[in-house]
Amino acid sequence: MIAARRFTLSHLLLIYSSTHPQALTYLVIASSLTRPLSSIALLSISLEPNGAPFRPITVRDTIGDLPPVENGESNINKEYETDPISWFQKEIRGNKNVPTDHLSQTMNEHNLIRCKRIPKRPGADWRDLPEEKVTLSTGLVVDLIPGCLAAKPGKKKQWKGLFGRLDWDGNFPTCVTKPGPMGMVGKCFHPDQDRIVTVRECARSQGFPDSYEFEGDIAHKHRQIGNAVPPPLAFALGRKLKEAVQLNNFAKSN
Repeated sequence: MIAARRFTLSHLLLIYSSTHPQALTYLVIASSLTRPLSSIALLSISLEPNGAPFRPITVRDTIGDLPPVENGESNINKEYETDPISWFQKEIRGNKNVPTDHLSQTMNEHNLIRCKRIPKRPGADWRDLPEEKVTLSTGLVVDLIPGCLAAKPGKKKQWKGLFGRLDWDGNFPTCVTKPGPMGMVGKCFHPDQDRIVTVRECARSQGFPDSYEFEGDIAHKHRQIGNAVPPPLAFALGRKLKEAVQLNNFAKSN
């Protein structure tokens, strides 16, 4: 709204230039708070896959150097698994030698069994689970496939992504405040490890440097990350608004 009041349309569109390719089309509603509704301009901005200077940052780029973690592991002091394998990792690490908050939520036994049966390949989710029963340590016999999903498999695009694994060569889905296999964004399992993504992995997906520490228990840490504006996004928006201000001032002076 601030930008719409201060800048011309041509200056405002500079905000939408992308540094990384995205297979998306944005609908931009451009107007001024001082103009009638009839002056609103609807603009479709396509971000072509090959139309940006940098390639997309993958899951491997983001978390591929972090040490292995078990389901529910919380007391860890492990160094990075490898040297930085991407520009992103080098930048995000800073001077850290040991990542903090590399903590994994504890799944119950039933969901952990399901997680272990999800294939370690791109696109794998609950639909890859076999229709069979398993016996828990308590002796209780339960269905491997969640009953609520099996009962209504045709809804919500077959509940695609629930109990899903991340793809090393893909991108992170939307960061949420409570990652879980049955959550709004169910693709929350590590590509190779049988667990939910850690606090640090989620923080990296939002662009938080490894030096940034979160407060509270693991649930509070995830909530802070999921509710946050990604620092790189805030920086990019500020940089583009600064450019628009400079261009606007230059245009007024000539």
